[in-house]
Amino acid sequence: MADIDGILLKLKDIYQVDSGLGPDIPLPLQAQQYAHRASEYIGAASVLEAHGPSHWLATAQLTGQAVELSLKACLASASIA
Repeated sequence: MADIDGILLKLKDIYQVDSGLGPDIPLPLQAQQYAHRASEYIGAASVLEAHGPSHWLATAQLTGQAVELSLKACLASASIA
């Protein structure tokens, strides 16, 4: 049983998330990244829209994601984290 407990401890250590990892990205750069991703989502929605109304739900989801990313870009450009 001690072997299993040791393995479980090792697995817990391996899969523990460290929130301090990664560099801090400046807000203006985050705004640019969000805006770029939003344009990619809008492009994908436009491709689906061109194929007809049968993909309306996917088009709506992609458009909604683009709107959300655009709002995040606005907040980041206003220096609101």
